[in-house]
Amino acid sequence: DGTLFDLGSSWDQRQVNEWWEAYNAVNRTFAVEVAKMVQPEDVVWIHDYHLSLLPKMLGEEEKRIKLPSLTKKIFFLHIPFPASMIFKEMECGPLVLEGMLNADVVGFHSFTEARHFLSSAKRILGLSNDSLEGGLIGVRYQKRTVVITMRSVSIEPYMVDAVMQLPTTIDGEESLQSKHTGRMIIAGLDVAQYLSGIGPKLITYEQLLHDMPTWKDNIVLVQRCLIPGARRLDEARTIREIRFIVQRIKNKYGDAVIDYEEIFGSTLPVDQRLALWKASDCLLNTELRCGLNLLPLEYVYAQKAAEVPGIVIASEFSDVFGVLNGALRISPYAIKGT
Repeated sequence: DGTLFDLGSSWDQRQVNEWWEAYNAVNRTFAVEVAKMVQPEDVVWIHDYHLSLLPKMLGEEEKRIKLPSLTKKIFFLHIPFPASMIFKEMECGPLVLEGMLNADVVGFHSFTEARHFLSSAKRILGLSNDSLEGGLIGVRYQKRTVVITMRSVSIEPYMVDAVMQLPTTIDGEESLQSKHTGRMIIAGLDVAQYLSGIGPKLITYEQLLHDMPTWKDNIVLVQRCLIPGARRLDEARTIREIRFIVQRIKNKYGDAVIDYEEIFGSTLPVDQRLALWKASDCLLNTELRCGLNLLPLEYVYAQKAAEVPGIVIASEFSDVFGVLNGALRISPYAIKGT
């Protein structure tokens, strides 16, 4: 996310070694504590990159305490897995792969991520894979077959239905429509971090207003930016860039063409989010890299009763594009094309 550059630091492998030692210590601590809780043949579901070494370390700890039989382990990665050419540059890459491959099942949100993982396993560890029954993929590792699977998740429709009936949702929808009467509303909701692609989105919108000057009285971009505080340097840099572009757009085309707000936290309250979805004609997603973002799915569901349902414009670099086959595909880097 550029934080090393923000700090004015050069790449220092010694610093990476310190991080790696800390990462090992965290995974080892989890292994020791989880091993105290499990029973033979239990299934342990391990989530995300923070604990990629845990499948292997937990198996080692179970053997150390002489558990009669080992647990079954599922490892699920919720973020994009990098291409093998990038992953092989990591000194600790083989150890991360070995950690994950000690699970019985390794899951990803999309085939693209699974393909990158399989490619890394082949190029770095020399492992081959085979097709299994049911459309699954198996990797032979240490005389075992590790199952590779792809599973996307979904929204909670009953919860969404209930929230759409709340007075705050209905009032919020009416308020947005009243505020932007006569304009087509383009909705955007993103975390204020570089990989969310908000900068390219704003530049694309600015280009649209430049190319189609008569549209400035007919459209508005309602953009909400979340500031969770998880990556403070990245977020601070991104917010500076966004504010600069937003002000430039307003100076050129007037305040009415963009409705921009910043929200401190990792999520927009669900009633406000659904009000935005129901009031808008389009959801614009320009992520540069992302795992499975459920907001476009929620947007489509919220539009189910609309006379003219809104559309989703989705980045080809987002996993959600592989789920929403009807979404319009764009590249956030192709400003003119978008």
